[in-house]
Amino acid sequence: MTIPKQTDPPEGPLAPLRFIDVHARDLSRVADSLVEMLDMRLTGVIVREAFPKAALQAAVAHLSATPAPVRAWDIRCFGDREPETQDPRYAGFSFGMSLTNSFADLSLYLASSAQMVAALPELFGGSYDFLAELQRILSVIAGRPVAPMPAPNGATYAPVSARRLLEGATLTIHRGNEFFDWPSNHDLVQRVDTRDQISFFTPLQPPPAGGALHIYPGYFPPPQREHLEVKSARELAEADRQMQVTVLNPEAGDLVVFDGGRYLHRVTAAHGGERWTIGGFVCPTPDAERVWMWA
Repeated sequence: MTIPKQTDPPEGPLAPLRFIDVHARDLSRVADSLVEMLDMRLTGVIVREAFPKAALQAAVAHLSATPAPVRAWDIRCFGDREPETQDPRYAGFSFGMSLTNSFADLSLYLASSAQMVAALPELFGGSYDFLAELQRILSVIAGRPVAPMPAPNGATYAPVSARRLLEGATLTIHRGNEFFDWPSNHDLVQRVDTRDQISFFTPLQPPPAGGALHIYPGYFPPPQREHLEVKSARELAEADRQMQVTVLNPEAGDLVVFDGGRYLHRVTAAHGGERWTIGGFVCPTPDAERVWMWA
């Protein structure tokens, strides 16, 4: 199928949110569904039990060890800037430097990417090829090959990064397409179709409570987000109700692939423990022959 051309969504409501929920053994039901996401007929897919929980538990154990096989980066740090806030709601770490948190000079990011790729077999217990299985599933959903994006120096972008949100931490509301004009994405945007960015993640270890993904059925420019940055739980619940938020609580091993580029989304505070996930992003190439993945 041909990947449709897209434009930035108008302000206000977008198409109603629609997800397809399948078990990993029924993956054929979501074959080539990336096209539907790009033309806004589908918000995303949830693939249940995509990965074995034992392998994911091994990854959390390895990343929690001292020293960890992959360096942890403070998610509040963006490039060479200091954390914009010390608010504990944003406390957490990325294992493998994320491109968004990187610099215009990608040297440090690519070194971190190489470390992450080298560590992946060890993270998942040595006998389970997580990346190969992830690429297989994403390729079915995309209807074309999905692979880590090559870097100009012959290396590759990180295919995934792992994220650890501390108890009480959140990820504030955002949409992925906003980051395309950041300096760290300069090379990326030359080689992908930037009309939309698709997000994917799987929980390695969900918290006992909270840590849910909230997705909003509307596009609002940054100045209009203030009504969602409310302080009380009651106000936030009312905002969610008024905007008819969709709430996802995937289990460990479920894979969520969704249009995080256009739709505003956030992660609620983790309670009773930490929230561990692994994921990244995908975009088709301009000729739509393949899909690149990065984190």
